[in-house]
Parts: sequence; structure tokens; C-alpha cells
Amino acid sequence: MSFVLGIDIGGTNVRLGLISKAYVLSDFTQLKMTSVFKSACPIDDLSNMIIDYLKTHAVDKHIVAISLGFPSTIDKDAKVVLSTPNIPTLQNIPVVAGLTQKFNLLIFISRDVNFLMLFDIYEQGLNTEGVLLGFYFGTGIGNAIFIDGKPLKGKNGITAELGHIPMIGDQTPCACGNVGCLENHASGRYLMNLAQTEFKEKDISDFFTLHVKNSKVMSFIENVAIAVALEVSILDPEYIILGGGILQMRDFPKNLLEARIKDRTRKPLPSKTLEFIYASVGQENGVIGAGLYAWEQLLKLKG
Repeated sequence: MSFVLGIDIGGTNVRLGLISKAYVLSDFTQLKMTSVFKSACPIDDLSNMIIDYLKTHAVDKHIVAISLGFPSTIDKDAKVVLSTPNIPTLQNIPVVAGLTQKFNLLIFISRDVNFLMLFDIYEQGLNTEGVLLGFYFGTGIGNAIFIDGKPLKGKNGITAELGHIPMIGDQTPCACGNVGCLENHASGRYLMNLAQTEFKEKDISDFFTLHVKNSKVMSFIENVAIAVALEVSILDPEYIILGGGILQMRDFPKNLLEARIKDRTRKPLPSKTLEFIYASVGQENGVIGAGLYAWEQLLKLKG
């Protein structure tokens, strides 16, 4: 049996697993991002991680490709990781060329959020005609735009950077190098800072249970709604997928968020016809999405 090695690189964790041609996941494992990227050479870091994983989980298995999702901007040809605000060493890295040389396998890369959304489309059995939007609120803001089943790439490959839309009048520095980015006010980094500075909490697992009615928490939810409504009003999607670790926290007020998105979206349409779908909870989703993408690409190469 043949397998794809799927790798989901997030701002906090790196997840790996083997995906069969029937899209069945096995040998799933999770590592801390900081334990993987610990040198000045990310290609070596990735190679060492992959070698260790294959030695442990795939000695007698036939690996046909490696598929990696990055929390990054990727060039239009899907060869180079251009910029990664939350991982300083992942800037202008020719990942495909570097890993191909190391492993002599087909290497596929994309934005991690595209893999997450590909998994959600597959799992939910969604019709891919028209515009589908995915919003994943985790460490940062993950955003994907699919048109007729394909992720929108744009001229340079730099699309759906919703978290880096500038907010009028805001000069807060952002990890991307700009100032005033929306991600500074509607992401997990902001929420963690709010929990530690305003509520003196290191564990935010019960944050919404305890503080959902606080004015600053309500303001955070409003900013999340604004992020979604901004893109929805521009693209008028068939479906809106909502996910990420923040929205999956205990007692996150989903009904309130939906109401605020509708309030902030253009009236009467598309506000009146918005359809929300929530991503399933699963650390393995991005890994399976990476496998889905790779098997699709392999099929195209054969065809």
C-alpha cells in the first residue's frame, strides 16, 4: 500500500501522519513547533524531523510524496515559502527544491489553511461550485478562498491574508512588518495577551465561560465578526466555514458571533442568506487535508 506523508505546520504545533489513497490516516503524531525549528537552516530542521518520523513510522511502508502545509505566504508556483510571521527562520525558503534533493520524492506545499479547508469541504461533502470561504481563528487568522473547488492564488500567490488588512487609525506593530493589522485584535495571540494582562490567567481554556460578558471580550468577538463580514460582503459566498482553536474553546458564543457577522454584513444581501458551517474539531484535520491535496496532484500528474 502507498502513502503520502502529510505535515501540518502551525504557529504552535507541527503534526504529521500517513494518508492512504483511500484518505485513511495512520501514525499521527504531534510535536512542538519550537522543537522542530531550532537551527538557522529550516530545510535541515524539516529534513531531520521527516527522517526521524519515517524511521519510527514508515520503515516498511511505500511513501510516494510529502505534502506540507505552512502558516505562511507561498509563491504562485507553490515552490517557495515566502514569509512566515510566527516562525522567524521560515522566510524565502525554497522548500520544494531543498526537500526534493534530500528525499528524492515528490514534494507539495501550500498554505496550511488551504489544507484545513480542503479537509472540511471533503468531510462536509460540500458542493464546490461558486465561492467558499474559510475562516480559522487560531494563533493568527487563517483564511482561505476557494472558487469552483480551487484555492484562489492571485498574481503573486499572496491571497486571503485577511489578518493583515489594516485597521483605520491603528498603529500597533504586527509580526508581518506592517502596522495596524486586523490580526492584532482578532486572534489567539491577542486573546492570550488579554487573558494574561486583564484577567491574570495563564490557562485560557475556560476564558469564555468566565468572561464572555466582559466588555473587552465582547469587543474581541466584534473584531472576529468584522473580519468575517469584511470578506463576505466582498465575495458573497455560497458557504462560510468557521473554525480554529478559538472558536472551538469551551462556551465560545457561536450564536453571538453569527449574529454580529450578520449585523456587520451588507444588507439585505448577502446578510439575509448567510450559511455557516463549523469545522470539525480534530488536530489531524490539516494532515488529512495535506494528504487529500497530494493525492489530487498525483492523479493529475498521471492523467
